[in-house]
Parts: sequence; C-alpha cells; structure tokens
Amino acid sequence: MRAFDVAHVCAYNDGVTEKQKISRAFTFLEIVAALAVLAIGMLAVITLFPVGLENSKRASERTRAAILVYQQLQRYRAWGYAYVTSMAQGTYQSFSGDDLYFLQWTRVTPYAGATPGTAIREVTVTATWPSTQPPAKRRALTMSTLICER
Repeated sequence: MRAFDVAHVCAYNDGVTEKQKISRAFTFLEIVAALAVLAIGMLAVITLFPVGLENSKRASERTRAAILVYQQLQRYRAWGYAYVTSMAQGTYQSFSGDDLYFLQWTRVTPYAGATPGTAIREVTVTATWPSTQPPAKRRALTMSTLICER
C-alpha cells in the first residue's frame, strides 16, 4: 500500500462525527444511576422476603388451628346434646401437630338467645398455640356452634 492509501483508510469514519459517537454510548453517570435504581429495587425485594415467609407461617398455623377446632365441633355435633350437657364446664385437650403444640379448650353454656323451654347449648372451642415470634405469647382461635336436643 502506498502512504496515501494508508492515511485514507485511517481517516475513514463511516460518516459519523465524534459528537455522534459520544451520544450513542451510555455515559458513566447513566450506568451508575441505573445500578443505583437496581440496587434499591433488589434491597426492597430482599427486605420483604422474610416478612412474606413469616406471614405464610402464621397463616399455616392459623389454618391448622381452624381445622382442629372445626373437627372438634363436628365431633360434638355428632355426639349430640346428651353428651354435650354431660361435659364439665371447661374441658381441656392437647394436640401436637407436626412442629406445633395446640391446647384446646371447650366451654358449654346454655344458649342465651333460646326461647324458654327449648334445650339449646352453645359449644365454644378455643385452640391456642405458642407464638413463633417475640414477644412470646400464645395465639388463639375460637369457634362456636349451637347444639339442640332432638
């Protein structure tokens, strides 16, 4: 190649000016700003993850307690009025779940809304279980049903 041809090839810029080359690329400031926004978003997701896990665990515990209480109320309905009236006023039972200990308390009282002469008892079942988060207190779930003499 001759010297003229080499200089001509080196000067070749595809018709793009230097200002256009700079405007086509990201600046360092734009990259830093994008990374900052990304980091803030990731931090928000990371902080919410443990909260979601804890809420999921509490919901699971509450669901298991609701199932236990509902099953016990169904048993009382099946056993009938005679069994319910023969029960002591406060009856305790304990149940162990997979990794949770439930304490169940049953209370039987005459139904206050009953018309005179009708035999209706209100059966209230309460399940309690220990809280997994501080402060250490017991959580509770209560359900009631009415049982009448047939």
